[in-house]
Amino acid sequence: ASVYAVEPAVDVSTRAFAVRARTGNTDGALTPGAFAEVALVFNSIADALLVPTVAVVPGADSASVFVVRSGKAMPRRIGTGVRTADRIQVTSGLAAGDTVLTSGFEEVRPGQPVRAAATGFDPAAPAPAANASAGTVRRSNFAE
Repeated sequence: ASVYAVEPAVDVSTRAFAVRARTGNTDGALTPGAFAEVALVFNSIADALLVPTVAVVPGADSASVFVVRSGKAMPRRIGTGVRTADRIQVTSGLAAGDTVLTSGFEEVRPGQPVRAAATGFDPAAPAPAANASAGTVRRSNFAE
C-alpha cells in the first residue's frame, strides 16, 4: 500500500495513529475504513544467521551459547548483532547447521553428555509457544 496521509496526533495510551493508504484490492477482501496491523521494516539483512534469544547466555563482556557436538554440550563464544524479542543475529562463532541448546543449559556443564530433542528452529516463523530443547541454526533474511 502507499500511504498518502498521516494523522498528526498520536494516541498516548496506545501509541497508535491513523494513516490513509491506497492499495490494490482486486478480490474485495479489504473494506473501506477497516483497521490493519502493519509491520514496518526499517532494515533488512540478507542471509543472516539467527538463533532464539533464549539460547544466548549474556556475559560481562561477551555472549555465548551451548552447542551440541558429538552428544556433548560445549560452550561457544559468539558475536551478536541486531535482535528482536525472540531472535538474535549471530555475527561470529556459529555456522549454519550448528545445534544450540535453547533450554536446560542452566544445569549443563561443558563437556556434559546431552540428548537434544531437535525442534527445527525456523528463524522466519513466529516464536514457538512451548519451550524447546534445541534448535538448528539456519540462515534467513532478517528484518528489524
